[in-house]
Amino acid sequence: FRICIQRLLIVVQLLMGEIPERSIFLETGMTRELAPYLSITQAVRRGDLAVFHDTVKDHTQRLVTDGTHTLISRLAHSVVKAGLRRLNTSYS
Repeated sequence: FRICIQRLLIVVQLLMGEIPERSIFLETGMTRELAPYLSITQAVRRGDLAVFHDTVKDHTQRLVTDGTHTLISRLAHSVVKAGLRRLNTSYS
């Protein structure tokens, strides 16, 4: 139950534009279960759309099973926004 709630919390935080703390992914018993979500979080933080799509493609079956695939598919906009933010800061 705790893992299921943590998955949804991570996805909701990402959708709201927040980046979950890394310590959430490293808790005892969560590392293996949240590995796909850590990869997705890293792609969102970097703003790398190609890595995001590759990660989602690699873990599609797992995300569908978890019931978070449709929510994560909405994150592409956040990835683009993060990438544009990085570009903006690098050129200012």
